[in-house]
Amino acid sequence: MLAETTNKCYTIPMINRKDQIHAALYNAAVDAGFMLYAANCGAKKVMAKDLLEDTPPFEVTFTGSNISDVDVALKPLTKK
Repeated sequence: MLAETTNKCYTIPMINRKDQIHAALYNAAVDAGFMLYAANCGAKKVMAKDLLEDTPPFEVTFTGSNISDVDVALKPLTKK
């Protein structure tokens, strides 16, 4: 006796842009061993902390106006 086969159609749920960005940040942080956090040092800044080595945190600045010229600049944290 032959097994009956059916064509099943599976749909992949649409992921919204916020979830895509969250997934990209999560994967990058886990793969590279860092965390991002917001610091309020007179002005709000995005800071990165290395979770693998004992190095000082540093500021992360996103520049550019669109996807073709986006860049990430790093600034070392300076003590006053």
